Amino acid sequence: MNKLSLKLRLVLGFLFVAIFTLLIGAVAVYSQLSQRHIIQDLVDNRMAKSGILHSMNQILLQVREAQSLLIQPGQSNQDKQGLYTLLADLKAATVPKISAMQKLNFSQNETVLWQEGLKALRLWEESEKEFLSQSRSLDNMEIPNPTALRRDIEQFIGDHHQGMNRLFFMLQNGSDYSGGDDPTACNFGRYLISFKPQNPRLVQLLHEMREHHNLFHSAIGKVKALRIMGRTQEAMDQMAEVSQAAEGVFTGFEGLRAEIIKAEVLFDGLAKYQREVLSPLEEQTTKAFLALLNLNDELAHFDLMHVESSSQKLVNQVLFGAIFCFLVALILGIYVSSYLTTRIQSATSELKIGVDLLAHASSQVSSTSQELAQRNSEQAAAVEQTSATMNELASTIKRNSEAAQELKLETEDSLISIEQSYLSMQETIKAMDAIRNGAKQAGHIIHSIEEIAFQTNLLALNAAVEAARAGEVGAGFAVVADEVRNLAQKASQSAKDSQEQLSALAKEVQLGVDLVQGTRGRFDKTRTQSQNMARLIDQIAQSSGEQAQGVEQVNSAIAELSLTIQENSASSEETASAAQETQDTGEKIGEQVKELTQLVYGDR
Repeated sequence: MNKLSLKLRLVLGFLFVAIFTLLIGAVAVYSQLSQRHIIQDLVDNRMAKSGILHSMNQILLQVREAQSLLIQPGQSNQDKQGLYTLLADLKAATVPKISAMQKLNFSQNETVLWQEGLKALRLWEESEKEFLSQSRSLDNMEIPNPTALRRDIEQFIGDHHQGMNRLFFMLQNGSDYSGGDDPTACNFGRYLISFKPQNPRLVQLLHEMREHHNLFHSAIGKVKALRIMGRTQEAMDQMAEVSQAAEGVFTGFEGLRAEIIKAEVLFDGLAKYQREVLSPLEEQTTKAFLALLNLNDELAHFDLMHVESSSQKLVNQVLFGAIFCFLVALILGIYVSSYLTTRIQSATSELKIGVDLLAHASSQVSSTSQELAQRNSEQAAAVEQTSATMNELASTIKRNSEAAQELKLETEDSLISIEQSYLSMQETIKAMDAIRNGAKQAGHIIHSIEEIAFQTNLLALNAAVEAARAGEVGAGFAVVADEVRNLAQKASQSAKDSQEQLSALAKEVQLGVDLVQGTRGRFDKTRTQSQNMARLIDQIAQSSGEQAQGVEQVNSAIAELSLTIQENSASSEETASAAQETQDTGEKIGEQVKELTQLVYGDR
């Protein structure tokens, strides 16, 4: 055991504590995972079931309320359409809930209850289709409140009987009878205006009744008019028409009563179907779902109790592990502290001696390094002054080299311009030779024109002579010959003038050619001199560049020497600084050794 190092001892001790702690953590994690599985089942399964079942029971309750509203008289078609839509939406809302429910896990008892509820729900859905079919048949009759309509029909019949009685009293006793002749003024007339059914049977009945009703009131008007005019007998005879029209109206009322009876039968059958078929199925479905909900709540409560018990066990296990780890760590700390104290007691004395030696050596190294750094600084200053002088010389030579290069470039540009001018002069001489040759050719042409003019003049004279011989017949030809002769003379004179001008131009061109030839000779001499000067300038530029390059190399060598001296000086200063820091570090180590000694032995 004594052969083990301090590091290995500490590692083994803390490894033991870590392994035991890891075991306790593994137990806690295992318990937590098992609880997590139960909690996950509570969240994903139990709570989901509870939410779905509550939601489905709420949907069934809303369906029952909507069905109850459908069998209540007086609902408008718009309200009933809204109820139909609501029922369809509620039915559609159960589909995803049933699908989600079937994805969950069920126990055996839960499966039985769920299947019972689903079976009752399917039966209820099938029965609801028949219920909705009967309800829509009732809607098609367009008698939303048979009782109220029956009451109105009885009132309409009484109103028309009363109208006939008043008409008889008027004829028998002469009593007053106001109204009765306007078919839209009575209650039934106003009802006909407001009631617009789509049921073919009602449409037919109301159409027939409207005709008889209009005849009835118009006949009353005729009777009243005859009575006012004093034609009582005719008025009495007109009563037969009133009675016939009234009979048609009453027959229509009987037809409406028959439709009302049909609607009442449908209402009663719908209410009975809802009471005897739908309600038991809804109660059976709700009962199965409530039983499943209660069973799910009981299982959830059992799972919660299990989680609580497991949590208490986990707390006890963790508490025991913490106490055990505390005791192990305490024993390990006492052992390590006693072991370290023994070893540090022997190491501090030797470390103190080594610190004293390190401080003395560091002091000597620091002094030597400072002297070396001072000498290096003086050499660096001298080299920097030499380098500055060489920099100025290098700058001057570089400027001379750059000026020589610029002069070389300008000279080369001048030579290019001279060569171009020389070529242009050659082209000018060729052009002037061409002009001179052209003037000679023009002289030949003008001489030919003079000969043609002379021949034309002779021809004109001969023509004039022949015209004179012809007499009056050739008079016109003589005039033409005279004009031709004049034209030939003018052409001859113009040719002479042009010949003189061309001669003068030829002389001028010859003079120009002579001048250009002379200029060409002087220009050749200048070109040769410029070429020589360009060669000299090129040599000067090359020499200046070589001098600048040599000075730059010397300057670079001086700079490298200066850099080396500066680096040596910096290294000396860094060595001195490091020596000083080493001395300071030795002093700090000495203080730390004192503190360590005090820590090990205490104040003594």
